[in-house]
Amino acid sequence: MNIGNRKIVLGLGNTLNRDEGLGVHALKALEEYLRLSHGQQIPVELLDGGTLGLNLLMLVEEASHLLVLDAINAGKPPGTLIELDRDEIPLYRGIKMSEHQVSFQEVLGLAKFRGKFPKYLHLIGIQPADISIGVEPSLAITATFPKVIARSIACLQGWGLLA
Repeated sequence: MNIGNRKIVLGLGNTLNRDEGLGVHALKALEEYLRLSHGQQIPVELLDGGTLGLNLLMLVEEASHLLVLDAINAGKPPGTLIELDRDEIPLYRGIKMSEHQVSFQEVLGLAKFRGKFPKYLHLIGIQPADISIGVEPSLAITATFPKVIARSIACLQGWGLLA
């Protein structure tokens, strides 16, 4: 039973690994669009979650509405737009590279276990093409940014958070 009331758009990813930084780059593009259309009165919190792992638990538990932007490796062709709704998001990942790694999926799983799972949760992402070292996303990713922004706006409108 969630008692949180924050409305959050959370961008995830490592901006030093090209397409892995998708969520953070998409968050900035969404913020720019919302500032142009809503001025300083943006009705949601736009937060860069980077690679904060377990430190994101508090945000998740305080959210009634959580839209997550992230690179998603779903085995699809690079640049494919991927959307998962609340109950479609797998809460645990299989093999970890280190016992110290905590994935965002595990953060969601922990919030659900603790009874503080967002009522409204949606994930929008793109299948990465290149996660090598570098700060610029690949062309496959940047070409799909407008779709991520459009789907983000549609999600927020569907939740009644944007006119």
